Amino acid sequence: MDNAANESTDAPPIAPPSAPIGVLSVEAPGFIAPRHLRNIATGIIAVAALIWLLDFAETVIIPVLLGIIMSYSLRPFVEALKQYVSLPRPLSAAFLLITIFGGIALGLFHLRDDATAVISELPKAARMIREFIGVTREGAPSVLGDIRAAARELERASATLTIDVPLERKASVNATPPLQKTGQAASVLTNLQNALMEQLSSVVNVISTVSVAALLAFFLLCAGTDYRRKLLQIVGQSLARKKITLTILNNINTQIQYYLAATAVTNIGLGLATWALLASFGIERAFLWGIVAALLHLIPYLGTALFIGLCFVVGLVGLNSFWPAIYLTMAWLAIQFIIGFALNSYIQGRSARINSAALFVGFLVFGWLWGGWGLIVAAPVLAALKAVSSRVDALEDISTLMS
Repeated sequence: MDNAANESTDAPPIAPPSAPIGVLSVEAPGFIAPRHLRNIATGIIAVAALIWLLDFAETVIIPVLLGIIMSYSLRPFVEALKQYVSLPRPLSAAFLLITIFGGIALGLFHLRDDATAVISELPKAARMIREFIGVTREGAPSVLGDIRAAARELERASATLTIDVPLERKASVNATPPLQKTGQAASVLTNLQNALMEQLSSVVNVISTVSVAALLAFFLLCAGTDYRRKLLQIVGQSLARKKITLTILNNINTQIQYYLAATAVTNIGLGLATWALLASFGIERAFLWGIVAALLHLIPYLGTALFIGLCFVVGLVGLNSFWPAIYLTMAWLAIQFIIGFALNSYIQGRSARINSAALFVGFLVFGWLWGGWGLIVAAPVLAALKAVSSRVDALEDISTLMS
């Protein structure tokens, strides 16, 4: 009896019936619970809604961001005027804004003659570009003319392999009635007028956006540190939360100011280097083109691409030759790579502690979302996001990716 009891006690337990073949158990490693799927779908919908909201509210968000960036950049000067000159904060802010925008307007007024001369040279530039695309002044085919001629020969060669078309049909296809030519000329003129009106409306929008941003920056500068105290009251009575909030605000302030200082230094250096380069090649109004290069560099990547084409056209018109214009453009590209890309990326990366890949992706996203304005505000927004994510535990993964 005892042996039988021991045998029954030592018997292995009966395994539960296994799940049917082809059915995934809830405890299986590759199983995704419906609750997790709902969370993923909800996250995707939330991101899509946020992107739509940012795109829809662009006309409101852009002036606000520009105003905040202006206030961060001018705050040290306002504090200096208040401390050393005993000038009240509103008067200091008004003095700085009037000085900056008044200086820009005065500079544009003094450069009006150079701008008028550049506009008067546009027909010459268009003629030289046409000659560059078609034939040269001596009648010999140009580089692009040779390419176009080769393309026409290839088209003729491929036409001989197709079915012959009756001569009457060829003549009717190739012949262009005079009325159609007149209509084409009128459509070209209409398109040119529409393009000019679009550019004029774009200039008006830029002026209005900058004006609203400057007004908001004035109010923020007048408020001083009041909004910080209000934010500290909002976060609650916890001393730890107040300390973290104050640290985040100080980091945002420091990183944005470092970025703006780095941008100012690199843009001024690029403008001076462009002026010296164009002057060494004998280009007229080199100082004006240096200012244009510095202003376009405010728009990362896109501004550089625009000035590459502009530099080639300026060299083509000023030097009256193709290869010297190419040499000028290549020399400017070397300067742009040293000052505008390598030095600027190094300073920005060191100041905001954001890797170059994250900055590039941020420029792509904000540029796709808001165009040129997005490229301008991308780096300060990324610096603020880095400062917040490095102090918030829930956003630690974002900080790790950006570091």
